[in-house]
Order: sequence, then structure tokens, then C-alpha cells
Amino acid sequence: MLRKADFFYGALLSDLTSKKITPVILSSTDVRRIYLLDSDKGTFKVFTKYVSSPTNKNQENKRLWQFNFSSEEIKEIHKLKEFNESVKFVLICAHSQQWNKSEIAILDLDQVIKCLHLDYVRENHHIMIRSEKSGRGLCVYGTGVSSDKAIKIERDYSKHFIQNSLS
Repeated sequence: MLRKADFFYGALLSDLTSKKITPVILSSTDVRRIYLLDSDKGTFKVFTKYVSSPTNKNQENKRLWQFNFSSEEIKEIHKLKEFNESVKFVLICAHSQQWNKSEIAILDLDQVIKCLHLDYVRENHHIMIRSEKSGRGLCVYGTGVSSDKAIKIERDYSKHFIQNSLS
């Protein structure tokens, strides 16, 4: 039986395999998956999460997705940092009512650590992804970064993956 998560992760996997990148699932839950990606340029881990719709569904010019991270996920990220692993975070920002308004954000480990503020002890952490109609990229902020100091990232995730992650 297919689950909702399979549709969101499947879209990413379809794009990766079309670019001759071979994914292997290392860990899987309903709220996140960790893949090992292998290509002719190298191997690295990808930590993926999805949100099925923006938190502000009724705003036409701006969309906002909130990704919550459990204490277990925060521990995993601490381990990635400790072992200095090569990892990317892929946040799938779906818009289930208008698929063409969905986004994919790719962050490196340092950006995730900054946004989550891992050293700040609290029950849960979050990362927000903001997409503005007139914006060229995406804005990323969260527990450790305010919205007015958001990190700007490229919107063309596919180009970013091929050029930055596997080179």
C-alpha cells in the first residue's frame, strides 16, 4: 500500500535517478528519510523531510512551510556534526492544492545547524522556508535565525545538487 510520504519522496528520487544518481535508503520513517546518494562524482548522505502544504495557504504572494525537528532528529544532526559527515538536507515544500507552487530547498549541515540553533536546549526545533512570488530564491530561518536575517538559498535545487553536492 502506498503512503502519502511515498509520493513526496518519490518525486525527489525520480529526479535524482534521471540524472544517473543512485539513491539507497539508510533510514526511513513517516516524517523523514535518510538516503545515501552515489554518482560518478562521489557519495554522500541526504537527510530529507517533507511538509504537504504551506502554513499560510491563503496568501498568494508568499508561501511559508514549517519543518519541525524532534529531539531524536536533533541527536542525529549532532552526530552528523560530530563525525563531520558529508550531508545535505533536502526539505520538500509541497503545495498539495497547487503542485506547481511546490518547492525543494537544499541546505548544507552548517546552514541547518545555524537555523536550528542546536545548542539551545528545548523540546523541539524548527526550520521555516519562505517563498515569495517576486523573490529569486528561498529564505530559510528557524529556531536560531530570525526571519529578518533569513539565509537566502537558490531555487534551482536540481542545479545545486549536481554542481555543489557531487562535485
